[in-house]
Amino acid sequence: MLKFLQTVVVAYAVMVGVLFVLQRSLLFMPPDVDGALQPRNLPEAQLGEVTTVDGVVLKHWFAPPRDAGKPVGVLFYGNGAYMASRANEARALLDLGYGVLLVSYRGYDRNPGSPSETGLYNDARANLDWLKSKGYSFFLMGQSLGSGVAVQIATEYPVEALILETPYTSMVDAAAYHYFFVPVRWLLLDRFDSLSKIGQIKAPVFVIQGEEDEVVPVEQGRRIFAAANEPKEAIWLPGAHHNDYYRYGGWPQIVQFLQKHTGEAR
Repeated sequence: MLKFLQTVVVAYAVMVGVLFVLQRSLLFMPPDVDGALQPRNLPEAQLGEVTTVDGVVLKHWFAPPRDAGKPVGVLFYGNGAYMASRANEARALLDLGYGVLLVSYRGYDRNPGSPSETGLYNDARANLDWLKSKGYSFFLMGQSLGSGVAVQIATEYPVEALILETPYTSMVDAAAYHYFFVPVRWLLLDRFDSLSKIGQIKAPVFVIQGEEDEVVPVEQGRRIFAAANEPKEAIWLPGAHHNDYYRYGGWPQIVQFLQKHTGEAR
């Protein structure tokens, strides 16, 4: 029996060690997509580049606002996505007269570098600094992994609004939900602790999440919403999952929210 228990302990320790070593490949899953390929429904967007403070050159797609006084929507994507995966939301914003900036991350969209929490924050800062240098105001839309990036950036920059799609309280909480048998709270390198930061944000906040989200429990989105300052709005979509929430509605409410809180409406 003692030998069996020793074997179990060793096997568990090996498993935990492997997960620790591989954690970033489990968290960041960039598809092999060339970010230089223009999204088909965004013919007016221009491919550009920014350079981060640590020297990483990143692609982005940008289209300016059609209507004077309207800000640029900066779109951050999830861990298994890429710039063009946000093209439908970008198209809808352009048709409403807003500008759009589809940002990319290091290691994604065939950019150089390896993703990390610190790295993604630097990537976002480079893009926001570029927008500021052009004189644009902006709001942020962060999806899943990107919600953590958007929350951090909203604590640093004067954003007009913050839209969080399927947000988690922290990456630690999200990982613990899936890897409850591993001491992730001790081991996780990239923590994206949005819950501790959301109260610092003074911009209007909108949260959208499916009630059947199988990746991030909807309770985490509700906690983020509860901790956010007013003004804030949320929509919880019955039957919707982590990646299909817009099929269940919510976009008209986001449009109303943006029209209420951005541009000349401010």
